[in-house]
Amino acid sequence: MSRPEYSLPADVYYGEEESLRYARSSRMHTVQQQLAERALEMLLLPDDQSCLVLDLGFGCGMSGAVVSEKGHFVVGLDISRSMLEQADELENYNNADAIEADLGRPFYFRPGTFDGAISISAIQWLCSDIKSDFGKAISTRGAEAKAEEEVPSSESEEDMEEDKILEQQQQQQTKEQLRRRERPAPPASAYRRQTCFFQHLARALRPGARAALQFYPDNAEQLESLTSAALRSGFEGGLVVDFPNSTRAKKYFLCLWLPGGQSRKTQQLPKALGNSAVINMGRERPMVSGRRAKKQISKREWISKKKEQQIKKGKKVRPDSKYTGRKRKDKF
Repeated sequence: MSRPEYSLPADVYYGEEESLRYARSSRMHTVQQQLAERALEMLLLPDDQSCLVLDLGFGCGMSGAVVSEKGHFVVGLDISRSMLEQADELENYNNADAIEADLGRPFYFRPGTFDGAISISAIQWLCSDIKSDFGKAISTRGAEAKAEEEVPSSESEEDMEEDKILEQQQQQQTKEQLRRRERPAPPASAYRRQTCFFQHLARALRPGARAALQFYPDNAEQLESLTSAALRSGFEGGLVVDFPNSTRAKKYFLCLWLPGGQSRKTQQLPKALGNSAVINMGRERPMVSGRRAKKQISKREWISKKKEQQIKKGKKVRPDSKYTGRKRKDKF
């Protein structure tokens, strides 16, 4: 099953039906609440005062509601109007305001406005090269079809039914054409969207403020692309992976902060949850004087070690069996 960001633009994928399904899902509420609490913990906001937090990918307002319950004020950004309408119906606008905006385009706030920023399951959409112009075309076409239905016409019911079927077929063909596109590694245009996002985020945060961005990367190239775009935009920090050895519970967070600020504690990455913590992507090799003899290890041990490395990177690995590390039979 292909990932949604490779099939349709976000404003098309999260239309009325998908937004309603998302808002009514109790599982989504639970997951969003847990992730928002974890992201809020990484911001290190003071307990004795209310802060202004930027929620990137506001959606139905589930994550913003968690921040509001802690006594903070929220400004949310989201590209899907249907999701923002669901937030209004769920009454998730307490101490919160939302703006319909594309995260890959400039969002202008006064410099140093926000005390922190969170994002839950949103920035992986910046890795897709599918633009939202298709969404505008489909939405416009749908609005025109609704307007035509409301206007009285002398056409017979059969003709109107045929026009409706043709319209649905055209929309389906447009969606199928988008789904057939090859899955891209972050291309140049996607990288420009990522750079634009992090530059305007750095501009909106005050010195010393932190950002906790949870996302679902598809491959190592996306991790590298997002991290490098953040560091080039003036951020410090790195990647935090909770439960790195679990396939289902593994969660990726970009924990970033801006240099400066006097009242903030010493800036450092939070400890990852789980038994084996993979905290950041930096690599350091200690200097060793002299040459050491390599330790002899069996082929099976070497394979197991490589599999552990692949698991920590989030890649799928086949389980060990009794044939692991064995030599194949010689064939004529």
